[in-house]
Amino acid sequence: MIEMAKYYGFDGWFVNEEANGAFDQEQPVLKYEDMVDILNQFTEQAKKESEKTGDDIGIISYTNSGTLEYNNSSTPINNKSVLYARNSDGYLTDFGDNAYSNEKYSEAKWNKSGIR
Repeated sequence: MIEMAKYYGFDGWFVNEEANGAFDQEQPVLKYEDMVDILNQFTEQAKKESEKTGDDIGIISYTNSGTLEYNNSSTPINNKSVLYARNSDGYLTDFGDNAYSNEKYSEAKWNKSGIR
């Protein structure tokens, strides 16, 4: 995928995890932990390639549920979405259905070690 991005001159990939069993959450094609591992491997390799060529190649992810809802103690409810966000260059979400989730997401500083 990285070679294709370089060859055709585009910036990267959008991974829509909805295709991974969107209608059957109990039996996805791949476990989300495996998808997170794939995202992590891709971003690490893309960074190495970017250092060589100066071109940024990124990956943006989206999950079936797509939410980053928080409970009242500012703890993310959906661990799957948090892992996708931490292991991608970008993440799309529907923010949950409340203003508190929107505010917490927009204030979050994403990195692999956690949300701060």
